[in-house]
Amino acid sequence: PAPAAPAAAPRPSAPPRASAVAVARPPVAAALVAAARVAAPPALPAPAVALEEAPLLDEGIESCWKTTVAAVNARKRMLGAFLEESRLAGVADNVLVLAMDDLHRAVVDAGEYRVIVREELARAFGRPMDLKCVPLDATQRPRIASESDVKPMIDRAIEFFDGEVLPPPGRGERNT
Repeated sequence: PAPAAPAAAPRPSAPPRASAVAVARPPVAAALVAAARVAAPPALPAPAVALEEAPLLDEGIESCWKTTVAAVNARKRMLGAFLEESRLAGVADNVLVLAMDDLHRAVVDAGEYRVIVREELARAFGRPMDLKCVPLDATQRPRIASESDVKPMIDRAIEFFDGEVLPPPGRGERNT
């Protein structure tokens, strides 16, 4: 029998092209993504389009939801604000149902943000929970905030930044 051909030596890899370097993920970002995957709660099957039971909403669920929102706020303020602006519909089959508009849904459903919400849901409820974002009905849409609604926030911001209220500039003028 003929001797077996020797295995080819591995070829050195070519240096990365400039375009590949420009889109490469920085090491810190790659580490954060990897850590999020490791820390994520166990995967639950994706919630069905129609839940088998109607969402249940009681004081215990509302309390756990408030705990979840507070914990998310401590980790990612913008995400927490989006959750605060959403409407809790209830829990069905270990799935928390949350009504929101399309903009909020796009943020909450983003991979890393969804992981954060699921981690905090599991901590607050004491069991793995999934999240289902549903559209708001026209009757559920949040009302537009009035001046009296936002005045306390404005006052806190002025106090925090040790600022003062300036009158609006006249035509052609600029505040400096």
